[in-house]
Amino acid sequence: MDVQEFWQENKRWVLGVVAGAIVFWIGSDFVGRSFGADASLRRANTIAQGIREEHFDAAALAAARKESETLAALAERVRATVAFVPDPDFVLEGKGEPETWFPAIAHRVRTMVLRTAQETGVDLDDKHVAWTPPADRDDMEARLLELCVLQHAAARLFEASAEVLARDPEALGLQSIDALKIENKKRAAGARRPRAGEPAAAASLDEYVVTIAFRSDVATLHAWLERLRSATPALGIASGEPFTIQAGEQLGDPVRVKGAVSALVIRQS
Repeated sequence: MDVQEFWQENKRWVLGVVAGAIVFWIGSDFVGRSFGADASLRRANTIAQGIREEHFDAAALAAARKESETLAALAERVRATVAFVPDPDFVLEGKGEPETWFPAIAHRVRTMVLRTAQETGVDLDDKHVAWTPPADRDDMEARLLELCVLQHAAARLFEASAEVLARDPEALGLQSIDALKIENKKRAAGARRPRAGEPAAAASLDEYVVTIAFRSDVATLHAWLERLRSATPALGIASGEPFTIQAGEQLGDPVRVKGAVSALVIRQS
């Protein structure tokens, strides 16, 4: 594959990355010199949109075949930063009876989230941590991956609040979690068919989605979005799902955040 062919096939991704970097740099510089709540909310929206665009443009490139010598190094780098690699306990293979393993992990995740909320003074009702029971082994495998996404999304939110409160004990931090739900939105995020004469194996992407809603100060929202962007394993803002940030009625009130977090899992077909 020559440079011209690479450009024709991937120019949208390349331009998106460059444009995203420029917008993020300019936005960061502007917000750094601004002190109003509106500017902070605009920055949060910009970060969220940037995470969404980076996550999926990069994922499209990561779907390129590993056999392509020209793109091999780049694809592997994208794979390392974008692809979600679940924790071992969330992979059903080799864990014995699925009917025993799945309930144990599901119970552990629920207990961890509820206990952390209680210990940190975050309002979280048990009914707001919810998912549909799996019907068979395939459902269990998918639900385990979704539970892993849920656990990491919640953990990063608690960590973001702790980080903000450590800097400023008077800050609001995370006030409540109003939804942590798995709504069976697993979907194929993309795949590329091999060209004539190429090997049949191609990288496919499955997207696993978790709905989340919470109330916090803007600083905690910023810290959480940055953790989604940079922490491992990789998480992003779900494609095709609304992500809203609603300011409080009065200055100093927590913002209301509602959206969906997702992970892209690479599988070979």
